[in-house]
Amino acid sequence: MAPHSTSKEPFPGVMVAEVFERMEFVDLTRFASGTGMFRDIARLVLNLRYNRMLERFYPSGVELRKKLDETCSAISGSFVLEYALYGLLWKCNDLDIYTLQDRADEWEEFFKRVGYVRQTRQSTDEDGGGEPYFIPTVKEVRTLVRTRHDGRRSLVDIIVSDSANVLRPLSAFWNTFVQNFATGNTFTFVYPRNTFALRGQVTGMWRQDDRVPEMVQKYLSRGFISASPNSTPIPPQDFPPIRRNLFDAFSWSINISNGNAGDEFSREDVTSLIPHQFGWFDGGVLLF
Repeated sequence: MAPHSTSKEPFPGVMVAEVFERMEFVDLTRFASGTGMFRDIARLVLNLRYNRMLERFYPSGVELRKKLDETCSAISGSFVLEYALYGLLWKCNDLDIYTLQDRADEWEEFFKRVGYVRQTRQSTDEDGGGEPYFIPTVKEVRTLVRTRHDGRRSLVDIIVSDSANVLRPLSAFWNTFVQNFATGNTFTFVYPRNTFALRGQVTGMWRQDDRVPEMVQKYLSRGFISASPNSTPIPPQDFPPIRRNLFDAFSWSINISNGNAGDEFSREDVTSLIPHQFGWFDGGVLLF
């Protein structure tokens, strides 16, 4: 007889899957970081969600993830935010792919094969609040557009780094939540001081630290707040004033692969996107 079951009330696997499918991201990551059957189910759900979201921009989420790994590229911006807030009505409008110069043509052809056409370069990231794209760390941006069967447009921005570090352009967005990024199998979240973006995740990997207030354990409003070091988080009542500034900057990463896939980016790659001139990165925590 299986655990958690009785002769009268079996505990079918489909019921477990349905429960996990309804879970919020922060809860799934806790199971996915564990061991045993629940870990495998949680990672399966996380993988299915990732694939479904990618398939809004490309016919095969699996193929797109494979291309990310092959080209050592990353996705950032509102796509990663939506993934962590899965289940909300809000949807991202574009897919931001960060890559190296010698891979840009490969990515462009990859999307053109499924009907995308190149559009004139845009000077700002329309989906990211108007942040400038043409910054010193960006070599170029290629915007590709495809009209879907439902008449809506799929927009892909290929953002080319000016160096061998594909993540370097992210340093321009140091005061926002777009420092979160994803690869083929890994999601990494980097938080500057006073940026409690996706606050439910903050304790996902700090659950053994009793300094973290209980109210941060879950999404309080299933939303997020983002503030620069010079501003006050909104709404301020969500965090006790004494504890609001406990953390400076830290990062954590979750690998959703059921295999032994590693992470393409080293700790140095991740921390290099933090602007040290602001003096608020203390090393943090990075979990694979």
